[in-house]
Amino acid sequence: AAVGPSPRRASSGMPAFFGGRGGRGPGFKPKAPADPLAKIAELAKLTCESPPFGTPAPDAELLRALKREVRRDDAAMDRVHDVLLRALAHEECGPRMHAVAVIDQLFHRSHRFRGLITDALDAFLKRAIGVDPDAHPLPGPPDETRKLIDRAVAALASWNETFGTHLPRLTFALRFANDALGPDAPAARTE
Repeated sequence: AAVGPSPRRASSGMPAFFGGRGGRGPGFKPKAPADPLAKIAELAKLTCESPPFGTPAPDAELLRALKREVRRDDAAMDRVHDVLLRALAHEECGPRMHAVAVIDQLFHRSHRFRGLITDALDAFLKRAIGVDPDAHPLPGPPDETRKLIDRAVAALASWNETFGTHLPRLTFALRFANDALGPDAPAARTE
């Protein structure tokens, strides 16, 4: 005497509600695999957003951990680059200044990162130096904004001094930044 259909599926031997193959019908959508770079992205975000914001450099331990994680992994370096460019668009000066410090550190250490930043130099100029104040105004009180601009221009000048012969875009970017800032440029204020 047949009592009715069994709650067991023939293929797995387990009931569907205990993790058998139930639910793997035509409308089944598998769960997306976990992002292997999510921890590195979170570390980069924490490095930029960790206090104290009055200092020009982020937390040293977080920065050291970030550099260790991206040392030999191009995919991780690409992900950190994306996170740092997003941090440059933050609505406060502190995270932007920390992002500039991290970008500066990685720029000096990694050929791949130099290429990524050189390709995104326009975003760096707009979001860290403020060469287009109408479209991308810099946040914060004027003294914090000045510190951000000074730090970003100093980083750009350092990159140009060290890598300018191999990356001529840096020379043009530094000249453009100084021209766009005019009398507010750090070089013009020291004269």
